[in-house]
Amino acid sequence: MEIDKIIDELKSKRKVFFSESDFQFALAWEIQRHYAKKNIEADIRLEYCFQDKDDNKNKYIDIIVKLENTIYPIELKYKTLSFLNEKTKSRTVKDYNEYYNLKNQGAQDLGRYDYLKDIQRIEQFSKNKDYEKDFECGYAILLTNDKLYWSETNRDTIDKQFRIDNGFIKTGKLVWTGGATGTTKDRTEAIKLNGKYEINWKDYHKFDGVKNGEFKYCLNVIR
Repeated sequence: MEIDKIIDELKSKRKVFFSESDFQFALAWEIQRHYAKKNIEADIRLEYCFQDKDDNKNKYIDIIVKLENTIYPIELKYKTLSFLNEKTKSRTVKDYNEYYNLKNQGAQDLGRYDYLKDIQRIEQFSKNKDYEKDFECGYAILLTNDKLYWSETNRDTIDKQFRIDNGFIKTGKLVWTGGATGTTKDRTEAIKLNGKYEINWKDYHKFDGVKNGEFKYCLNVIR
C-alpha cells in the first residue's frame, strides 16, 4: 500500500486533528480517495475485530484496508499537547476556518508503551489463520506535537525500554524497569516483538509562532 504518498496527500488537506478518532476517519477517507483516483476499490473497515490465536481474546484494529485479495491493518496513535500562540496567548489554532484547541495528554511513558503494543497487535493479527494468507504488511503510526516522544534523552526512567527516540531499534521483549507500579496500571505485561523496528520521525506540519505547533509522525511497517 502506498502509505507514504497517502500521508503526504492527507497533510496537504489536514494539518491537525480534533482527536484520534478524527485522525482515524480522515486517514481512512484519504486511503479511499487515493485508490478511487486509480480506479481501485479499497474496502475499508474501522475498529475491526479479530481473535488472537495465542490467548483466544477478541482484539481490535483501528483500520483494515482490503485491496483486491490483500489485507493491510493499520494502528494509529494521536498524542497532543495544548497550543499557545506566542503573540495572542490564545490556545486555539485556526486551520481552514476550523478552530483547534488540543488537550494536554501527557503520560508519554504510557503513550510509548501503547505505540509498541500496536506493533505487537499487528504481528498477532498477521499470524491469525483467517488472514495470514492475505496479509502483506501492516502499519503502526504515531502522530504528535509532543517533542518528548521524538527528542533524545539520557534519563534512566522506568520506561527506558519503551523509548522511541529517533533512530532507536525496538525488538524482542520489552519491560518496565525499576519496580514500576501505579502509573503502569493495565499495562504491566511485557511487549514481545518478533520483528526488528527502526524508529524514524518525519515532519508532518509546523504552525509558526505557536508553542507545541510542530507535528511529527513515526511510521513502522510490520511484515
